[in-house]
Amino acid sequence: MYNIIGQNEIQSTWGNMLASGQIPHAIVLSGDDGYGGLSLALNLVEAILCQTTENDTVTSTRPSPFLLQGCGHCPSCNKMRELTHPDLHVAFPMLAAARKKQGRTARGVLNTMVKANPYLSIDTFLKHFNTEGKKNVAGNITSEDVKQILSNLTLSSFAGGWKAQIIWHAERLAKESNKLLKLLEEPPPQTLFVLITPNYKQLLTTILSRCQIFQLKPVAYLEIALLNNDRFNGSSKPNEKQWKMAQGIPGKFFEQEEDHGQHEEAEYLAKELLGLLVQPPNSTSINRLELSTKKLSSAAVTLQYKTLHYAAHLAEDYHKTDKIICGELSSILSLVALELGQSVRVSTRIMGLWLNLHQKLKH
Repeated sequence: MYNIIGQNEIQSTWGNMLASGQIPHAIVLSGDDGYGGLSLALNLVEAILCQTTENDTVTSTRPSPFLLQGCGHCPSCNKMRELTHPDLHVAFPMLAAARKKQGRTARGVLNTMVKANPYLSIDTFLKHFNTEGKKNVAGNITSEDVKQILSNLTLSSFAGGWKAQIIWHAERLAKESNKLLKLLEEPPPQTLFVLITPNYKQLLTTILSRCQIFQLKPVAYLEIALLNNDRFNGSSKPNEKQWKMAQGIPGKFFEQEEDHGQHEEAEYLAKELLGLLVQPPNSTSINRLELSTKKLSSAAVTLQYKTLHYAAHLAEDYHKTDKIICGELSSILSLVALELGQSVRVSTRIMGLWLNLHQKLKH
């Protein structure tokens, strides 16, 4: 279905599970949208629901031997590629203001957008519905969505086999996830849950205990160098610097190609920010960091996100100061990036965490 770069280890494990018939009833895919977790989940469901026999599947055309997909031509695969398969259920966050007006068409919008970009981010998806142009608007998965999930999965499979429930950005279920515990504990036969989240630690431990966790990982540049140019959707194959800037995340590279200017600015801001954060607090460094973080706070959310993630990535390789400090700074920057869109000011949050870190290191 989707030509995803990397994650060969996960796909190989899934392929072995399918071949042995040992498919877990609940999976968590953890990692940035840029890894293509939603597309990987849809590929997995397509493979499970595919009606083509194994021998015929081997002879079908595949973009890569590593990709786990269905045959691509049977009635089930055709329905999967339009997200209209009756045994596929997908839940995802929506903006409260758009839910009533556009809720019924949202799945069609998702289908169109993920076809155009297999690494679709939730922010890009929700921006489509943010017709009023409000800033930092987060979508959620409501109690009504959970009721629909419970209703869907208590019904028999239309095709007489498996049925699947994908929950994209399952962390936005929040307290509603408690209502799924019993179903996850005792799922109907041949039922698969796939919960996709940027960080599995954002899910309840009671949910995680019922799931098999798969961590999406950055793709090494060596792997990229071996790929054919047609795997890059018309973009030029990245050089090593471009791939490092994208942190080994395919979706970030394609964003980078679309908006090279913003990535250059993110790189500049990230280096400036990290250079200040490694310094101990004093009147000069506090003033300079205050100016830098205020400048970052006034930038677009996408630029803030890229800057924080790139700074966190740089911190891991920063050798000009104590490695313990750099490890802590990387965690801090990643945490602040996760908090974007909430009611926390980036400048205040970074300043507070930075001061606490250096205070802790004194003792």
